[in-house]
Amino acid sequence: MDVKKRIHNLILEKNYLQLYKEYPLVLNEMLFIENQEEFEDFIKENNEIQEDIFWLFYSASIGNSVLIGVYEANVYEKFISYLQTKLPFEILEKIKGAFDSIYMNMDENKIVEPFIEQCNNLLKDTKYFCIAQFDDTYCAGVYFVEVIIKE
Repeated sequence: MDVKKRIHNLILEKNYLQLYKEYPLVLNEMLFIENQEEFEDFIKENNEIQEDIFWLFYSASIGNSVLIGVYEANVYEKFISYLQTKLPFEILEKIKGAFDSIYMNMDENKIVEPFIEQCNNLLKDTKYFCIAQFDDTYCAGVYFVEVIIKE
């Protein structure tokens, strides 16, 4: 059984303990917890894991996107490291200037969108573009930024 189907079935069956045993790092990050005991406490109180949110965190955990917490002070290195895996060197060099010291906090929780727009303007003549998704289901808020290849 492939990974996506396995995860989907575990969530559908509400077999959250097994999901935790297989993906503890994803769930720890997603729920801002540190161990299985805290996870079990979470499940007792909340009784479910939202699959769509799990997939956002899973995607970041395997490098398909980059997770940015709203309280992170400077995400320059994190963005560049991610983009180095997704963009050709010459395109990355072209847009590096757009990444100067981004600071995000809850007072300015829309700061990522203008940044992504600026990046996409610089990428407009390439086959790449960026998207950002915001989620605050289980925490104060995180962004997931992903590079997409136009078909």
